[in-house]
Amino acid sequence: MATVGSIGMSFAIGGIADWGASFLQRYNGASMASAGILVGSVTAIAGVGGTVLGAKTVEHFERRVRSAAFFFPAVYSVPAAFMMMLVMNWTGSLARAYFFLLSAQICLWTHMAPIQNLALSVLPADLRARSNALSLVAGHLL
Repeated sequence: MATVGSIGMSFAIGGIADWGASFLQRYNGASMASAGILVGSVTAIAGVGGTVLGAKTVEHFERRVRSAAFFFPAVYSVPAAFMMMLVMNWTGSLARAYFFLLSAQICLWTHMAPIQNLALSVLPADLRARSNALSLVAGHLL
């Protein structure tokens, strides 16, 4: 179930990345070329930043918070939703839109490392490589 949830989050983030450039062009006056490059850059930077943030947060709290690998990605989804609401409803400034888009995506990407670590930690060591490969294939197929 954790892998399915992770696939769903990645699908949602991909939708935001795909839709973001045309939204910023339509409502904030960005050119499609610059918006596409910047939204793609924001997604790549947020992917790295969010993955590290999620891993460090869970690592810090895993001894004190039960099911920290599930809890903190869920907690980070609340500010992500708020920041996406600001991106969509507070138009007129490209810099502000990119800032909130970056912040929202960082929060959304926090699920990646904890869920992958959790999914692999419950398997015997000799099955982890195969399981990770199947997870990646399933994620890309869906």
